[in-house]
Amino acid sequence: MTLVSKINSKVRLAELVSDEDRDQAVHSLQKSFLEGCLDEKELEERLALALNARRRSELGLVLADLPVRHLESPIKLASAVAILSNIERRGALLQQKNSRVIAVLGACDLDLSMATFSSSATTINILALLGTAKIIVPQGLRVYVQTAPVVGVVTSKITNDNLPAHAPTLFIHARAILGCIEISVAN
Repeated sequence: MTLVSKINSKVRLAELVSDEDRDQAVHSLQKSFLEGCLDEKELEERLALALNARRRSELGLVLADLPVRHLESPIKLASAVAILSNIERRGALLQQKNSRVIAVLGACDLDLSMATFSSSATTINILALLGTAKIIVPQGLRVYVQTAPVVGVVTSKITNDNLPAHAPTLFIHARAILGCIEISVAN
């Protein structure tokens, strides 16, 4: 088995959803329907998509535009990996204490503006190898960015001005090797 096929098989396993994930999505859809956010036809379509979802990205799309209050159990985010592909994560995510974002000849867009953080100190390791990664962090979060570009670009549009001393902290370790990483704060 080649290195690429080993990486791809691990990525596929990490991205697969469990029956529990599907059940949580179904519960959120039913609650949204009962509160009038979805009509009957929309509920049926989304239920079919949720029950047939194989990857977290598919399940995330089914729930992405629902109000956060309907998502009792956000989708856990431990990693986002794009190898020769593009991946987008947004919506009600549960950002784990330690996670990684990897873009190899691909693109990862991670919008954490509506995410819940599982810890007051969180670390995200980002690698862009001939790829791009865009990270949007919520307001009110103290962000420290450590960069290591190698013939690459890391831009950070972050200021920690006017934040309270007890603000949650996000540490970002960004490595761009012939790639580009952009980190910004949600509007």
